Amino acid sequence: MKTDTLDRYSKVLDVQDLVSRCMGNIDFACRVLQILSERCDSDMEGLEQAAAQSDFDQVYHISHRLKGAFANASAKNMSRLADEVCSASRDKNESDSLEKTCKLRDEWDEFMAMVRSELDQAI
Repeated sequence: MKTDTLDRYSKVLDVQDLVSRCMGNIDFACRVLQILSERCDSDMEGLEQAAAQSDFDQVYHISHRLKGAFANASAKNMSRLADEVCSASRDKNESDSLEKTCKLRDEWDEFMAMVRSELDQAI
């Protein structure tokens, strides 16, 4: 993958920060995004289920794990939203937890649409 391809993700993550974290290795940065897309998709589903059931302990654990994963991939807005979900779950605020989870889902879907687009272009 080339730098211009990675730049397409700039709407949902800090590309320069990610590349810097990967010591300038573009291929490694792309691998980080691939791993993120593979591992976090099921967590997003689990988060939504837990939020819908007001399982605040589960919401907290999943959103905390996502917060770290997003931060590692320089997806700062998704990490911030996951942190807000953590806070809402600690406060046992059902409506806030659901609202923040929905916002996080929207960001995640935008990221995944970019990943799928890249995969389609590679084929």
